[in-house]
Amino acid sequence: MPYYNPARQIACREVRIGEECVYFGFPNETLNQGTPKGDYDVTVKFNKYGFRDDKDLRDSNGRDWFVVGDSFAIGWGVDKDSHYSSLLEGLTGRRFFNIAIPNDFAGYAALLKYAENHGARIDNLIVSVCMENDLRDYWAKPPHSVIIPSEGTVRKVQRWLRQRSALYVFLSYKLQENRRLRHFFENIGIARRIDGELLPANLLSDDAIASSADYLVELTGGYRNVVVLIIPSRGLWAGKYQDIEKRVHGKFIALLDAKSVKVLDLRPIFEATGRPMAFTYESDPHWNEDGHRLAAQALNKYILDNKLL
Repeated sequence: MPYYNPARQIACREVRIGEECVYFGFPNETLNQGTPKGDYDVTVKFNKYGFRDDKDLRDSNGRDWFVVGDSFAIGWGVDKDSHYSSLLEGLTGRRFFNIAIPNDFAGYAALLKYAENHGARIDNLIVSVCMENDLRDYWAKPPHSVIIPSEGTVRKVQRWLRQRSALYVFLSYKLQENRRLRHFFENIGIARRIDGELLPANLLSDDAIASSADYLVELTGGYRNVVVLIIPSRGLWAGKYQDIEKRVHGKFIALLDAKSVKVLDLRPIFEATGRPMAFTYESDPHWNEDGHRLAAQALNKYILDNKLL
């Protein structure tokens, strides 16, 4: 079953850049990315730098844009052509280099340094900020992050099998294609629930929110045009911490506004549709194609309105 070979499933390699450990794709690799629950099944190609992009960093110039961020920015679960950076190329007529890899603000700073060290000329930048897991106390040692449950014995065994058994990968896909079986596995704790483990809680202090804003300002300094794209937490509309999520979201945006950061907050844009949760997959926390399309349209309008081209 070559498609289900663990070696062909999406994986990353660790690279140390200064004090940060950053995970890149394997150079020039083509891998599978799917979810057993059937939300997506896509092919992911990494270039020679380990980014999900087909352009050479050394070819970039002052008219080009760069996108950095986490799994939303890399386009987790969608075809490359459906990702918001690819859609923006068609809308703006400019090239968008995707240098996103799942990480946090410190990791994004390392990615920018890595790209520049490999010949990238970065003048125009979109920083994708995921409100579910990018904010933390960056001045603490170690940084305080969101609350994510520790990995139990069942998860450790599952991870071990995913890395070694094509049969396990095959069965995890086929068994969860049946909705009743999937709910059964979720109820007994074998499969993860999108409204449980996949919905972290931003129980953050004011210091964590403030340090995140300060770090982001420091990260984006020195570039000609910067747009901070705010990816709202699903916790604004689901779960038991909605009031806390609204406080965190509002305070962070207010701090960035006070620091004159150009911010595109997708929360009101998603909410204006009357169905803000419809832009993520049913059983996966990432954006579907509709989410990327709406983000691309909003970014294109913001860039044009602010005369950033």
